[in-house]
Amino acid sequence: KAKQLAEVRRKAEEARKKAQEAAKKKKEEEEAAKKAKEEGKSEEKAEEKKEQKEEDQKDDKKEEDASMDDDEKKEEKKDEPVEEEEEEEKEPPKVELTDEEKNTWFAPRTAPDMKDRDVAESFANFTVPSADEGFDEVKFAWAKDSDAKAYLRSKVLERKKTTRVENLRPSQWFKDKAVEWK
Repeated sequence: KAKQLAEVRRKAEEARKKAQEAAKKKKEEEEAAKKAKEEGKSEEKAEEKKEQKEEDQKDDKKEEDASMDDDEKKEEKKDEPVEEEEEEEKEPPKVELTDEEKNTWFAPRTAPDMKDRDVAESFANFTVPSADEGFDEVKFAWAKDSDAKAYLRSKVLERKKTTRVENLRPSQWFKDKAVEWK
């Protein structure tokens, strides 16, 4: 009776292990499919992972068939969830900027701070601050003094080319020439 009881227990234990392995395999396949969808991986990579997992499971079965103590089995089961958590905690891929983004000095804005009309009226008067204007010290964090002035000058000239002039009035000379022409 003792032998039969031991054999029934062993068979029940093997059946339970197989059921756990099948559930674990199914869960891993679902996670792999989720990750593949999220990361945009191709189907080939997902299949390779499945094949690798199947091989790993076969190796695990061979190890389980070897005689192990119950304590060792419990330790192995405890280690497996820790490994899964470590895989989930991987760092996301680092973001790399394109050459165009690297050359951009200022972030483009979707909503302007000022109305175009207000900027157009005073943009020609914009200047880089200098010591003669009463400043104790002027520091340029993003470029040197000469580079900052050149950049502002180019922006002002570009803006003058593309901006409509609202307050343009003909001078007296133009009025005299217009009268002579008529």
